[in-house]
Amino acid sequence: MSLSYHLDPGWRTDQQWGRLVPKISCVALGFVLCLSLSIALFNAALAGNQDLVAEKVIAEHLESIGSPAALPETKSRAFAGTASVKSIQGMHGSLSATSMFASVGGKL
Repeated sequence: MSLSYHLDPGWRTDQQWGRLVPKISCVALGFVLCLSLSIALFNAALAGNQDLVAEKVIAEHLESIGSPAALPETKSRAFAGTASVKSIQGMHGSLSATSMFASVGGKL
C-alpha cells in the first residue's frame, strides 16, 4: 500500500487569483497607512517634549530628594531594596535578597 499526494498545480484558477489580488492589495495598503499614521502620531507626541533637557531633569531629581537648601545640610542617607544576581557564565542560577546601604558623612 502506498500513499501518494498529488497537488494540482491549477488549484486556483486565474479568475480566482484575479479577484484575490485586489483584496490583498487593499489589506496591505490599509496596513501601511495605519503603520505610517501611528509613526506620525508617535513622532508628534515625542516632538512635544523638546523642552526636556539634562539640566531640567537633574534639577527635578534633586528637588525630589529634598529642597535645594536642605541638600547641603544632609549628612547621612540610607536606602533599601532588593538586590539580585543572575549568573549566566560558568554556573547557572540566581540569588536574590534584600539589601540596605547607609552613609554617614563620607563613610558608606
